[in-house]
Parts: sequence; C-alpha cells; structure tokens
Amino acid sequence: MFACCEVTDVPTQCFRVEFSDALPIQFWLNDCETYNETVPEGVHERCFCHLWKCDDELKIQFTETEGDEYVLVVNDSEDNEVALIDFVSTPLNGSAEIPGVTSPITLPSLATGVNINTGGTAWTPGSNPSITQGPGIHLAASDTWGNFYSFIPGYTYEFTFDIDYNFDSNTSNNRIYFVVLDSGNNILSIIGSSVFGASSSGTYVGPVSFLALSGSVRYGIYVQSFGVGGNYTVDIDDITATQTTATIPAVPTTKWMNFASLIPSDHGICEEKIKFQVINTTESPDEVVAKSDCITISDAIPDPAVLIEYSNNRNFAGLVYENVSPEQTFNIRVPAVFFHERFPEEDEVAELSTSIITLNGEMRAQRLLDTAHMPYYMHRKIKLILKHQTVTVNSLAIAKQDAYEIDEGDRRWPLKKAKCWLTERDFVQRNVV
Repeated sequence: MFACCEVTDVPTQCFRVEFSDALPIQFWLNDCETYNETVPEGVHERCFCHLWKCDDELKIQFTETEGDEYVLVVNDSEDNEVALIDFVSTPLNGSAEIPGVTSPITLPSLATGVNINTGGTAWTPGSNPSITQGPGIHLAASDTWGNFYSFIPGYTYEFTFDIDYNFDSNTSNNRIYFVVLDSGNNILSIIGSSVFGASSSGTYVGPVSFLALSGSVRYGIYVQSFGVGGNYTVDIDDITATQTTATIPAVPTTKWMNFASLIPSDHGICEEKIKFQVINTTESPDEVVAKSDCITISDAIPDPAVLIEYSNNRNFAGLVYENVSPEQTFNIRVPAVFFHERFPEEDEVAELSTSIITLNGEMRAQRLLDTAHMPYYMHRKIKLILKHQTVTVNSLAIAKQDAYEIDEGDRRWPLKKAKCWLTERDFVQRNVV
C-alpha cells in the first residue's frame, strides 16, 4: 500500500468534495493519483511519508455540496482497519428561522392614515375613516385608506387584526380587504375578507399572513361593493394588527463543512505507518471519495520535525474558519531545523561638522526555517500555512516577511529543500531620537 505504483488510468476530477492544500494532511480524490502513486517523468521515483509524533492531534476538514455522511478510516501497513472516526458536519450557508421584533408591535393607527390612490373615490379622514359611494354598480370603487410601515423584505408577517366597521348600503355583497403596497401605491399583497350583508355592521376578525416583498412600505384597508343600489357608506371605527411572528424562509444549504480529528496514540497507533481514507456512508455501498499517502507515526525517528500551529480570522486557502464549532486551529509536523538566528537592523544617522549622531534605529529577530527534502505539495502547503494570520513554530509566534525559497538542487531529484527567515512577531526594538 505504501510503495510507489504505476497507475495507467487517467485521473478525473470531482468537485463535489473539496480538500484544501493548506490541510495538515494532504488528500487526493479517489480517482486521482497520489504523489507516491504517480510515476514521474524525467526525475527519479522517490516515495515520501509524512512524519508525525504519536501524541500529535491530526485534524482533517473538507467541504462538500450534498450534505452526506462521512467517516475517516485509518488503515495500517497491512491494509487493516485500525480506527474509524465520524466526521461532524456543519452547514455553511442557509438561514434558519429568524425571530421578528423582540416584542409585538401594533401597526400605526389608521386614524392618522392617508388616502392611497388606487383609482377610486377618496376616503374621508378622521378618527373613523369612511368612504361613500353613489348609486349604481359599485365594483372595486374605492381608494385604499392606509398608513406607512416598512416591512422587511423576505420576512413572513403573521397578524391577527380586528376591524370595527359599518356598512350603510342597499347592496348585499360587501367586502373588506387588507392590502400591502409599495411606494408607488401598487398592491403587492391582498388578503380577502368574508362577504358582509346589506346594512351590516360589527367587528371583523381576520388572520393576515404574507411574505413581504421588496418595497413593502404601506398597508391599508380596501373595500368593495358588488351589485346595484343607492348610496352606501362604510366607516372604519378601528383597526389593530399585532405582529405575532416575523420569519424569513430557510434558504437551502449549498455547502457543508466536515471535521474530524484523532490522536494516534489514543487508538494504539505508534511506531507504524498508516493511511487515511474518507468514505461516504450515505448510500450503499460505501464510496471512497479521498485518500492520503502514507503517514509515519513515530517518536523514535531521530529526524527533526518542528510543530507549526496556525489559524485565521477569516476563511482562507479553502479552509473554513468562520462561524463553525469547534474553533478551527490546525497543527502540522514539518521535517525541518528551526534554530539559526539573525537580527536585521536599520539605522539612520546624521553627520554633523565634528561628529555623527544616531537619529533612529530598529532591530528585529528572525529564525531560519530550514526544511528537509520534501515533495512540492509539501512546500505549497507550508507557504499557504505561513500566510495565515496566527502562526507559531515550536510555540514561537512568527510573521512571514521574507521569501520562502525552494532550492533547485539536482534537476532529476523530486524532493527539494527550502529555507525561509521567519520574523519573531513580538520582538521589534525601535529607538527614535
């Protein structure tokens, strides 16, 4: 399983599942060749196993677009399963139900309302707004009497309203509607009422539920009278509409973040080689979606390996950091020496007639990250990691200011060394005269 092998199939890409190159462990989609499986052209064939300590925590994160269930399978060098860990899935976008205002609100009183022109007869303002139609056929023959209230677009409003009304009419088919309009007096939502008989009066209690569209800034009462008759008058004694809920419809989640971690020694894994597989268990049979190359778990190997810990305030390099739990902080073992130091400095002086004086000076402290021979994907990974906002190397907080330089070396050798001077983040000394 851990030998380099020749694969003749052409690898294919699938973008349903995405693994970041900044992950501590490198993953390849199952249809793709890993580094060790690839037969390189023009260079020597050389395997690489990433070294980790037995008590290190290995963290794995990926995103996908189906909301499926996944497990992390750990196999030993004999391809036996030695551990199985469930991924924890977190939706990354989509809205759950959002509550409305913290306490019920009452819409502004219609007694202070205005005529809203919808093509009919104007209302008579006052504490009991009213409208009178002349004899004849009265079909949608009134303006709307309403007031102003800015509804939040996308929210569903649910009201219970009470209207005290009086119809003075010879017609027998009268109706009252609750309407929501935009600033151009166009009716965006209309909720129909029951039919009221001739010369009727009373209290009409009706439920209102509507989705506020963009521009919903007015509401009001709209009346109709169907049939032939003489004059009729309707007056509104009072209307109250109390907001009970205001929710926004859920938006379907289109991406999920999956997270799993393990400490090898907790599973009895130490002084051996392992390999990871990410398996989709949603449907039968299980589907292997991604795999790693070999990973060496050992405390006995004398090769030096520094521990780099890193995190970010925002999502970066394909890793998700925002609005997820647990907080995402990663660590990686890198075969490297982190010991040698230098102290870059800048000085500004002034030459006087008989002397030189120092105007200002600055000194920083840097340490050299000098890696062992590694494949290019490891160098890409380290460069992405060093660009994170918070980085420590062997518990020393650093900031990358200088270039990460990969040695050319032998052109036929696939593994390369690299060097980068890293600045100690908390050591900058300045002296200004």
